[in-house]
Amino acid sequence: MNFIKPLAILYKPNTHIPALDGIRGFAILLVLLYHCFPTIYTFGTGLLWIGVDLFFVLSGFLITGILLESKGDANYFRSFFLKRSLRIFPLYYLFLFVFFIIVPLLATEWIKDYAFYYENQWWYWLYIPNWLITFQNHWPPVLKPILDHFWSLAIEEQFYLFWPFVVFLLNRMQLMGICCYLIFQSILLRNIFANLELDYTSSYVFTFARLDSICLGSIVAILIRNENQKRLLEKWTPVVLYTCIGLLGCIIIAAKSYNSKHEYFIRFGYTVVAFLFASVLVHALSDKSKVKTLAEHKVLKWFGKYSYGIYVYHFIFYLLMIEYIHKQLSFVEIPFLRGLLASLISTIFNVGFAFISWHLFEKQVLNLKKYI
Repeated sequence: MNFIKPLAILYKPNTHIPALDGIRGFAILLVLLYHCFPTIYTFGTGLLWIGVDLFFVLSGFLITGILLESKGDANYFRSFFLKRSLRIFPLYYLFLFVFFIIVPLLATEWIKDYAFYYENQWWYWLYIPNWLITFQNHWPPVLKPILDHFWSLAIEEQFYLFWPFVVFLLNRMQLMGICCYLIFQSILLRNIFANLELDYTSSYVFTFARLDSICLGSIVAILIRNENQKRLLEKWTPVVLYTCIGLLGCIIIAAKSYNSKHEYFIRFGYTVVAFLFASVLVHALSDKSKVKTLAEHKVLKWFGKYSYGIYVYHFIFYLLMIEYIHKQLSFVEIPFLRGLLASLISTIFNVGFAFISWHLFEKQVLNLKKYI
């Protein structure tokens, strides 16, 4: 492995790292391309579903790092939960309030179109819609799945609720041990679900079947705070990166598919993607790394800044606008080009709305952090 150069990690806890904003921006772009640009699948880009996995790895790294740095503080729990609540809850619950309360008052037919959501809305209010999907063993039977992407928000929020207690109670080695256990458990559960021939949704959205990505991010956060273990990261991360790229290629060739529904991805492919993105994350923290240079690009950082709002809003903009935009673009005779333009226009509206939402609402709420 002499041809693979070790990294030189430059990481200071409790400091803002621009490259991580870019990683977040790259993740939201993958999500947008996967959900809102179906026409580009013509070029075999079905692997774009991995954007959510990158979010999971990044969340595990950031949240575990925050908790490790604040462990022992008098306001450890209070500070963490209040700050997370200010970042996550206002926009999430405002969206649900508009969807479940305001819109039905203005359009009564809306409820008929989304009866499943209304009959099961308490799952969304409690941040557990992914459990509903798991128990139902299928995606919600609605015409336009406006809330289906909330499953990943639910997994992250459930992680935020129990992980502070785990970090508080365990030392570093024990924390590493629980991370390894949860990674193994995720793989085991998905294989059990596959053996039972359950629909892929159970493996894809169930919290305890998807913790491998978050826990690998957490492991990076633990290792990077110890000088000896950081040197191991510097030495072996490039090897892991290239190995994962090779394994991912083998899975795609064997499965003859990029699809997240395929059995090979369910059984072990998700974990390979998680290791891949954990390696990408470490590269983004390393001096003179091409990943770091790319992640610090101003466009990616810009998208990273507004990624939460873009993620929350993107499905409703795409699903409710796309048919109308297609009709307005009927003069474009090439179907592929018409589809691409329609997707681009709906995405521009989504990103613009997220930008406005950030400055008029989210930013104002986050200013309350100074009082914590």
